[in-house]
Amino acid sequence: MPFLHVTTRIEGVKHDGLLSEKGGRGFPTLMFLDAEGSILAQQEDRAVTGFETTLENVKTYLDLKTRQAKGEKGLELPLFMAELKLGLMSYQDAKSKAETFQKLSEAEKAQIAEALFDLEVRQLMDAFNPRSEEGKAAAAKLVEYAQAGKQPSPALRLNYWGLLSYIATEVNKDPDLLEKCLTNLRALPESKDFEEQLQQMEQKLQEMRKGEP
Repeated sequence: MPFLHVTTRIEGVKHDGLLSEKGGRGFPTLMFLDAEGSILAQQEDRAVTGFETTLENVKTYLDLKTRQAKGEKGLELPLFMAELKLGLMSYQDAKSKAETFQKLSEAEKAQIAEALFDLEVRQLMDAFNPRSEEGKAAAAKLVEYAQAGKQPSPALRLNYWGLLSYIATEVNKDPDLLEKCLTNLRALPESKDFEEQLQQMEQKLQEMRKGEP
């Protein structure tokens, strides 16, 4: 059932703080909740195809949970994959659980590895804070992955390279990293939607290059 919440900031409005209560940090925010109000997924990218993919992932997860509750066997791996795609567990818990599955095909191993990396990236991006040691460590790990040429699945790439561009510009003052971010952001199908911001980043890169010894 679709539900629209608008934060009014008007005193006395019922449930006006719902967005922050559910962990939302920006406008607009799209979340998928179950009947009890628990978060099943929060939309990463803003493309319609991304919305549809997340909705299908939620439907798959709920279907598997229903079938398992009815006693169907052999659903452990597909249910685990569904939970991974929705980010319903921590990276460490997911990594430990992944090690319990035996006799996986190469395709299944690759799918789990990709989903685990996505989960780790989400966790690192959420942890980023230039004013805390944990946040700085998260930034360092993200930079390490970027410099190694690693990136998450398409739904996360805009947020991934966008955050790294901030780290390159405001935290590390690293023009090489910023250039890598620009290259990858321009490669995104939706790059035309934020061309103005990319041009501003290009200008910032030129300024940083001029300041190099």
